[in-house]
Amino acid sequence: MKFPLSVGATYDVAYEMALPKQGAWRVRHERKVRVIGWEDVIVPAGKFRALKIEAAGSFQRLETSVAGPARNVIWYVPQVKRWVKWMYEDGTNYGPYNKYGEELVEFTVQ
Repeated sequence: MKFPLSVGATYDVAYEMALPKQGAWRVRHERKVRVIGWEDVIVPAGKFRALKIEAAGSFQRLETSVAGPARNVIWYVPQVKRWVKWMYEDGTNYGPYNKYGEELVEFTVQ
């Protein structure tokens, strides 16, 4: 995320990931990030007013020919000082490939 966050803001991001314990596995991600707006979100830790951020673009595995569209959605809550929910999904020409996410279960702000 690029701070400060403001509704309507957009920016591009690109990054690569590697998992050395999985051998040659590497992937490049490119996204167009957009701060959508404020939204109520309910997670196990409670109900929050969150800033919804969407990042849409692509992924490309660098050691294989697997590639396709990818998307992240993040619900960031300034009072908690972090995201309370996020999800990731990608796919290929053959259909969905990965889909997963996390939700905040509990927190303490210090």
